Amino acid sequence: MSVASDLHRLAQDVRGQASTGAQAVYLDESLAGDERPVGSEADALALKRAYDRGERGFVALATGSTGIEIYTHTALAARVLKGRVPVRVRWGASLGVNAAALALCYGADELCGPLAARDLENKIAIIGGPPEDPARPSARHVEALIRGSGRT
Repeated sequence: MSVASDLHRLAQDVRGQASTGAQAVYLDESLAGDERPVGSEADALALKRAYDRGERGFVALATGSTGIEIYTHTALAARVLKGRVPVRVRWGASLGVNAAALALCYGADELCGPLAARDLENKIAIIGGPPEDPARPSARHVEALIRGSGRT
């Protein structure tokens, strides 16, 4: 089976879960908190066991070196954790903010990365202001991506 068909199957699996219809959130990387990486189904199962033992206050961070890997690990985490633990995707070196937002379709609950400073965000909103910086998007831009995914 191809990677694309495996990923499609995973996406179909998580679409039926209640957590994928929940409101998605975003946050600046400075507020990230305890992130536990998920790079395989075994990692997701380890987080499920930690939750079942009573551990709280952490999120599952989908990791990978490519977008496909990150989407796959997002879907695996969402399927295994079933909304018990939020699944987070970061934008940055491996994934731009637009690509990270696509992970919402694969079961991500949270987007995280560096946001534009508030004064720059205000300049962007003014006609003739600088264009949106994909490495440090404005909060408004990330909110628009979440709305576009239907997760508001």
